[in-house]
Amino acid sequence: MSQPPSDKSIYKQIALDIAQGIVAGRYPPGVKLRGRSTLAGQYNVSPETIRRATALLEKSEVLEVVPGAGIFIKSEKQAQEFVNRFNDQVDLGEIRGRILELLQLQQSVGEELMETTQALLDAVGRFNYLSPLVIYEIEITEKCEKRDKTIGDLKFWKNTYATILAIKRAENTIPSPGPYAQLRLGDVLLIVGDEASFLRARLFLYPEPGPGAKAKADQ
Repeated sequence: MSQPPSDKSIYKQIALDIAQGIVAGRYPPGVKLRGRSTLAGQYNVSPETIRRATALLEKSEVLEVVPGAGIFIKSEKQAQEFVNRFNDQVDLGEIRGRILELLQLQQSVGEELMETTQALLDAVGRFNYLSPLVIYEIEITEKCEKRDKTIGDLKFWKNTYATILAIKRAENTIPSPGPYAQLRLGDVLLIVGDEASFLRARLFLYPEPGPGAKAKADQ
């Protein structure tokens, strides 16, 4: 259920309506605006809410409050600028909201991708004989000269024709690591491909056969 608008949002909406009225020519500059009590009845709000709305417009030099005389229209130009600023704020609010939605979606997709990747690893480990592609593991040790470099910097696929399906790091699994992912000490690369691509990857990481390089299916 949607929440009722707060008094804060109501007074801003009233200020916007008055400013739009000025821009539209309903309230020409120099004309006296209706009294606060009359406006309160028109908008069905408290006089305090009207006071806050007119104070906001006075601060923006749209209105001029003259003690003992009333509230007067001061500037159509400032009214237009007020409307523009208000619309810009609304646009920014919508953009922020969309960013939050996308971040939540990204987290949800990331979790689902990780679960799906793990399911794939388990399935390939059980039924690898059904496909010529096998998932191999290569551990990044101190002897790996490519340690601490990113996948993109290494041009890993171009140099090996092997695809890094995931990186096992401590207790976590990083599925589909992007080009900015670093190869860190202790990482285990899960590489999918045929034996030739695995051998190229191993020789690329370890010019001489390094430890920890094996096919996952052989475990």
